[in-house]
Amino acid sequence: MFPVFNLPVRLMLALFLVFVVALLIVLPQLGVAVFGSWVLLFPMAFAQLGIPVVAPLSLLTISAVLVSLGLAGLSRLLARPPVV
Repeated sequence: MFPVFNLPVRLMLALFLVFVVALLIVLPQLGVAVFGSWVLLFPMAFAQLGIPVVAPLSLLTISAVLVSLGLAGLSRLLARPPVV
């Protein structure tokens, strides 16, 4: 179904994904939008690919995105200057 990449390519893609997630947490306004859309799109993508949404890997993926969304939301609240 998906092409199989060798180990160095998979490691580079994983490292790139970690850096993208870290950047989106640091830029909270963009992170909330991106992670919020991922939370909505991942279950639909899993359903289209025939992967059960309640499968362990699907739940792990969605929970990782929810944690990232929560971190981006918290950093957005904490980075906002207080209104006087």
